[in-house]
Amino acid sequence: MSNLDNCSTIGGQIIVLQEKETKLYVDNDTNQKIIKIQIDGCLVTKANLNKRCDWLLLLLTNKTNTAIDTEIYIELKGSRISDAVEQLEATLNNLSIKSIVQKKYKDTSLSKIVCCIIYNHPPNDKRDLGILKEKFKRNHPKIILKILPKNSSKRPQKLSQLIS
Repeated sequence: MSNLDNCSTIGGQIIVLQEKETKLYVDNDTNQKIIKIQIDGCLVTKANLNKRCDWLLLLLTNKTNTAIDTEIYIELKGSRISDAVEQLEATLNNLSIKSIVQKKYKDTSLSKIVCCIIYNHPPNDKRDLGILKEKFKRNHPKIILKILPKNSSKRPQKLSQLIS
């Protein structure tokens, strides 16, 4: 595991996340301080965990900027949505990642957790999405799962919609 400071940057008004051909543009319409953390290939390398998501966005509270308000785990995928769900679940269950975040941001107890899968190509059978969402909800009843198509810089995803 790498150091959190080496794998994170402070996000601006438009946050760009990319993995291969899939990009997500996020408009920080809530004006919260956002820490953008690259999990895959930086915080977690292939040597220490086979499955992990690509990115983590930490939304800090507006009052102190030391407590986490919301954690957004993001997997950018071509089309294999079921693989993306497995990667998100493996990341959520990884105690090493949680421990690294908690060392820097002590108060994570009240944080809301959202998982997002961003895809390039929609699955052939849309019913599969419903099945995956239901299974995820059974396994993680307090975590929101969003499955969305990639977007463009001309139409960034509003952060307020991503976390609602």
